Amino acid sequence: MPTMSLRLRLLLWFWGLLLAGLAPLYLSMGGAIQSDLHKNARERALLLLDASCWLVETQPSFSSEDRFDEWLTGLGGRLGVRLTYVAQGRVVADSEVVFSDLPSLEHHGSRPEILAATRGETGEDTRRSATVARDLIYVARACAVPGVAEGGTLRVALPVAELSDRVAALKQRLLLILFGGLVISALLALLATRGLMVSIRELSDMVTAIGRGAYDRRVRVYSGREFAPLVEAVNAMAADIERHVGVVEEQGAQLQALFNGLSEGVMTVDAKGRVVSVNPAFLQMFPEAREAQGKAVIEVTLQAELGRAVTNILAREPGGRPARLLMNVNSRELEARIEAYVDARGERRAVVVVQDQSRLRRLEQMRRDFVANVSHELRTPLTSIRGYAETLADLPPEREAERGRFLSIIQKNADHMSRMVESLLALARWENSQPGARAVPVDARTLIDEALAMLRPEAEKKGVRLLADVPADLPRPLADAAGLADVLRNVLDNAVKYSPRDGEVRISARGSEDRVVFRVEDQGPGIPAHARDRVFERFYRVGDGPGKKDGGAGLGLAICRNILAALGGTIRAESPLSDGKGTAFVFDLPRA
Repeated sequence: MPTMSLRLRLLLWFWGLLLAGLAPLYLSMGGAIQSDLHKNARERALLLLDASCWLVETQPSFSSEDRFDEWLTGLGGRLGVRLTYVAQGRVVADSEVVFSDLPSLEHHGSRPEILAATRGETGEDTRRSATVARDLIYVARACAVPGVAEGGTLRVALPVAELSDRVAALKQRLLLILFGGLVISALLALLATRGLMVSIRELSDMVTAIGRGAYDRRVRVYSGREFAPLVEAVNAMAADIERHVGVVEEQGAQLQALFNGLSEGVMTVDAKGRVVSVNPAFLQMFPEAREAQGKAVIEVTLQAELGRAVTNILAREPGGRPARLLMNVNSRELEARIEAYVDARGERRAVVVVQDQSRLRRLEQMRRDFVANVSHELRTPLTSIRGYAETLADLPPEREAERGRFLSIIQKNADHMSRMVESLLALARWENSQPGARAVPVDARTLIDEALAMLRPEAEKKGVRLLADVPADLPRPLADAAGLADVLRNVLDNAVKYSPRDGEVRISARGSEDRVVFRVEDQGPGIPAHARDRVFERFYRVGDGPGKKDGGAGLGLAICRNILAALGGTIRAESPLSDGKGTAFVFDLPRA
């Protein structure tokens, strides 16, 4: 609601006080001041009357009435008043009437002042003169004129207009004083409220700024001590708001980070069933939800059952059991949990939490497969060891040659089990490593030479040639020396195993702008397209290839992938290379 400004109210107070002081004075002009002026004018007229009578009576005898009129006219002009001499009601002389017109003047014997003078008194009256058409103050007394009349009356007349003009001039002056006072009071009000308005404006600006998010604003300067409690209260309020908003923003940031970091998809819905927000995990499950805000649930998810479930949960009273719904979306099995709640404004809302059950089931299947594979890989050598051990127990001493062969088989199976356990431990160790935790600059050329030297005897048995194309100025990669050595040995060992007799295995390495890239090529049978990614899974082997015949556990490439991932690198398989045969394993590491 609009209210009068403080400056205007102060100005009106100033004006009110000024008017209260000057209005009575102005109003009294028509009464007291005019009465005083009239009294002064009467006294002046009496003085002039006495002086004029004395002058008339002390004059030598006038020869005629016209000479007396001429003299009286001169005296009236000098005194600035109208002088009239009346004898027995007839006007003998008048200072403002031509002598020749005197006979035409009406009889003055009935005038109040003339009647009083005839009785020996000083007559007084105020009225409008019919002769000169003006309001006049009349005073008269008996006065003898030598040579003209012994029993006549001399009358002095002062114009009332002179008094009115003086009163009007005083009133006009008072009005000017009043107007000047109003202007001066307006300037005083402006100056008096200037500092006040600056302080109020600063407080207003600060509160407005706080409302717009500038919570660090404070009032530093104010116009008077009276503002100190208000300023301190406002500054304290701003500090409290800044502190509370900081806490709320921190909590909001934490909740937003939690919301965005959840692996479950989350969608919030308002009372009308319109989407309010979704998190990144929800967008991965429902790509159509990228422009979800304000849309219906069915528009975002294309799941009619989910839309109906949200509508039903919003229609129910809060506090009931959450609804659950299973959906199949893009070949993924999703479970949605829908729950209603009431927000701070008392409005009904709902939250939908979607969990990808297919991923959990895939992980569970991987766990079962892992247990089955480990059990199978251990059971086969254990069965062999147990069988040959029982045979050795019943074998006669004279069959020493067979005893040695059986012990060799037992030793071979035990070594296989030991290698598999070591591989599993290495796999677990690298899976739990922090990315880049062990990365230091290493000499990759030396590690390549050592890996080739270790595998050369096995390659020579198959007639496989090992070739290296590594420049002398190969940049150092950021890696773990032992880890990179394991990768090189595993990849080269696979290449030798799968290469045909008299085949060729080639390793090369090159430096790029920010990576060091390694490439190992063989001339083996190649890898089918469907298995190029699966060869990096645990215990996965392509068909009944050489790896399975040689007793490999199928963990080598899985270990390589985990080592490289922990060091910030990648690995991939390219196959076939030419004529439908050959495989290349390409892996890279960050450049030091």
